[in-house]
Amino acid sequence: MTEEKLDRILACEDWLNLFQGAQAHSLVVPYSDHLPLVLTPVTIPRVRRQARFYFYNMWLREETCREIFSQSWDRTVGLDTLARVEACAPDISKWGRNYNRDFQRKIEHNKGRLVLLRGNRDEPWMREYDAVEWELLFLLEQQHSFCKQRAKEFWYQGGDVNSKYFHNSVKARRCRNTIRRLQDENGNWVEDEEGLDNVMLNYYTGLFTPDYGEIQETQGREGVVALKHDMSKAYDWVEWEFLWAVLLKMGFGNRWVDILLETVSSVQYHILHDQRHLGPIIPGRGLRQGDPLSPYLFLFVVEGLTAMIERSMSAGRLHGVSVARGAPSVSHLLFADDSFLFLRANVGESVQMSANVPHNIRNEVVDILGVEEGETSGKYLGLPSLVGRRMKAILGFLKDRILTKIRSWNAKFLSRAGREVLLKNVL
Repeated sequence: MTEEKLDRILACEDWLNLFQGAQAHSLVVPYSDHLPLVLTPVTIPRVRRQARFYFYNMWLREETCREIFSQSWDRTVGLDTLARVEACAPDISKWGRNYNRDFQRKIEHNKGRLVLLRGNRDEPWMREYDAVEWELLFLLEQQHSFCKQRAKEFWYQGGDVNSKYFHNSVKARRCRNTIRRLQDENGNWVEDEEGLDNVMLNYYTGLFTPDYGEIQETQGREGVVALKHDMSKAYDWVEWEFLWAVLLKMGFGNRWVDILLETVSSVQYHILHDQRHLGPIIPGRGLRQGDPLSPYLFLFVVEGLTAMIERSMSAGRLHGVSVARGAPSVSHLLFADDSFLFLRANVGESVQMSANVPHNIRNEVVDILGVEEGETSGKYLGLPSLVGRRMKAILGFLKDRILTKIRSWNAKFLSRAGREVLLKNVL
């Protein structure tokens, strides 16, 4: 028997904007195979908070913006660089609010001027028409840049100016970008505003707090384990003392290492929740995501990890995997933002496991590592980890993904050129 969802609830955009918290549920009835739908319109109360400063890329094309930067920078001579940058924000914010507020009015004004000038063929009028037309095109490009940045649709690199698509993307993202509840460390769900703030602060405070554990090593045999680790998450777990020791071991000078670690340890984090700043969170470990220096420092950390693995291999505490008899042993692979550690499946070496690993050993390894056993049907870089003979069944999700993306709600707001870009992006 095949079940199909036939009934739908239709609503216009104005109604959805008015009742952003509306929910639809299906009721189970014993006397029909059609399920009645119940629509509960919910109006989400809007609490107006102090707006956070955002810098829009379109401002860079305005000469006035550059003048404000220069005036603010000259006014703060003598302060440190960070204080001078912070002093620019209020001046730019004040000018930007007025600029954005008058944006649509300027567009409509120029459209009206074009209508009045269109029927005149005198040279002065034609020159004025060209100037107004150029200004209108500039404003439309600015509007396109503004809407695109707010929508955060980074895949949309080509096609025509499509503000309607971006407006609907912003509305959809606002509906999704809401935290209703969070689960604390005790497993309890928290929904009130103050409780949500505390859950966020406690989580990130614990994440960046140093934790010096111990590694237990025992001997065992049989079976193979592939331990997959997301290296991008390891940025937050880099111990500063370990990085300091690795840099000194590699021959860097003490003074240079102290200066480098000072730049790493001087960071403070804030959490932005409903336009409110929570914190500060002062970390005791971790590297800053997005810092140009962080990838290079992380390479030093990975080099230290590699050296520790090789030393354990030489001492016989760890054993890699050989792909064939007589082939060299492979202990780990590092690529992109992932790492694979290949080990024997026993309680000491530790996670996909080979088929010959007994269930009791699987459970022991999983319990010690505190992870879940992975499946061979998983994906890496968007593709299945293992591909067998059933290519159509394994790679069929690509076709479904394309069809779902094309048939999505916002596809109807795209022009033909925009749909072409969308299709190429998904492929």
